Amino acid sequence: MASRLKTCGMKLKRWLVIGVRNLLQHTGPSSSTHLGGDSLAQISTNVEAQLVGTPSTTDASTSRRARGMTRGLGVRGLVEKHGKLPVHIAPEFYAPVGEHAGKFASQIGVQVRINLSTMNAYSWKNVDSSEKEAIIQNVVDQFDIQGESILVNKFINTKCGRLLSSYYNRLFAKYKKLVKDEGSRYARNHPPKNVTREKWIELIDGKWSDEDWLKVSERNAKNRNKEETVDKHIHRCGNKSLAVRVDEAVRKNGGHIPKLAQLYYDTHFNSNTKQWVHPDCEHTYQEMLRVQDEHCSTPEAQPLTEEEISMMVLKPRSGYVKGLGMRPSSSLKTSTSSSSIQYTQQLEGRVEELQDANNKLEGRVEELQDANFRLEEKMDCIIQYLRRKGDSDFYGSGRSSSTN
Repeated sequence: MASRLKTCGMKLKRWLVIGVRNLLQHTGPSSSTHLGGDSLAQISTNVEAQLVGTPSTTDASTSRRARGMTRGLGVRGLVEKHGKLPVHIAPEFYAPVGEHAGKFASQIGVQVRINLSTMNAYSWKNVDSSEKEAIIQNVVDQFDIQGESILVNKFINTKCGRLLSSYYNRLFAKYKKLVKDEGSRYARNHPPKNVTREKWIELIDGKWSDEDWLKVSERNAKNRNKEETVDKHIHRCGNKSLAVRVDEAVRKNGGHIPKLAQLYYDTHFNSNTKQWVHPDCEHTYQEMLRVQDEHCSTPEAQPLTEEEISMMVLKPRSGYVKGLGMRPSSSLKTSTSSSSIQYTQQLEGRVEELQDANNKLEGRVEELQDANFRLEEKMDCIIQYLRRKGDSDFYGSGRSSSTN
C-alpha cells in the first residue's frame, strides 16, 4: 500500500509540473510584469524544484533536454534572463555557429511544428506566407541573428523546409509501424504524443492517402538509401554540429582550419569503448593519413590542404567540403593549388611512363606477329615443294632423287 501511495504521489507531482509548464507556454510575455519581478519561467522552475527536488536555478532547468510541451521553454527562460541570444550565420559554413547555434536550430523546429495550421502542406513552399512570417518572427524575437540579411533569410527558409520534411518523415514512419504492428484502425486512433488527433487524421486522410504523394515518398526513400554513406549518417558530433566544432577549432587554432584526419578521428572514434562507430571509418581515417604521406614522399612536394584531402578521400560534393562542414574556398573553386598541380603532374608523368611501356609492348607484339607470318609463308613453301617432289617421284621421271 505504501508503494502504491508513493507512486500516486509521484504521478501527482508530474501532473502539477506539467500544468505549471502549460501555463507558462500559453501565457504571454507581458504577464510576467505583474508577478512581482519574478518571470513565469523562474516560478515554473521553483515550483518544479519544490515538487520533485530539482535545482531551482534557471540555468539548471535549461540544461535539461526538453521534450513535448516543455520543448523551447528553456530558450524562453534564457531570453527573459539575458535578452536575445546571439547567433551568427557564418558564410563559410552557411550555417549558425557559436554557443547558441544548437538552440537556434532547435527553436526553428519547435516553431515549425507548433504553428502550422494544417499538416497537409506538401513542403515549406506550400505553407501560407502569413504562417511563414509568423514562424520566422517568433524565431527572430528570441535570437539576435548576425550575418548578411540575404544569407540569414535563405538559411532560415531552407532550415524550415528541411525540418518540416524531417518531421513529416518521422510521423509517417511511426504511422507505417503502427499499421504494420496493430492495423490501420488502431493506428488511426492512436496518434503520437504532442500530435493532436485532428492533425493526425488530417495527415492520414490527406497526403498519406494520396497516391501521387506516396509514389514520390517511396522514390525519395529509395534515393536516400541508394546515396546513403557511412560518413554522412554515422558520427559522434552530438549536440554540436560539425560547423560549430570546426568554427571553435579555427578560433583556437589561430584562424587555421583543423587537420581533417584528426577531426574525423574525434567525430568517428569512441575513446570510451576504443571502437570506431563503423568499421569503414577506420579505413577512411587511414586513407586520409596515407594520401598525405604519399604526397609528401618527395622533398619538394608541398603538403595537401585539408580541403584537397577531403576531395581525394571522401566522395566530392558540389559546394560542400565533406568532413569540414564548410563551403569550398575560392582557390578550389576557381583554380588548382600549387601542391595539387605538383601531385597531378606526378600522376601524369606516371601515366606517360605506363603509356610508353604499353607502346613498346604493342610494337613487340607487332614484330612477333610479322615474324610468325613470315614463318607461316616459309612453311607453306616447304609443304608445296614437298608435295611437288612427292608427285614427281610417284610418276617417275627417269632421274634419281639425288640428281633432282
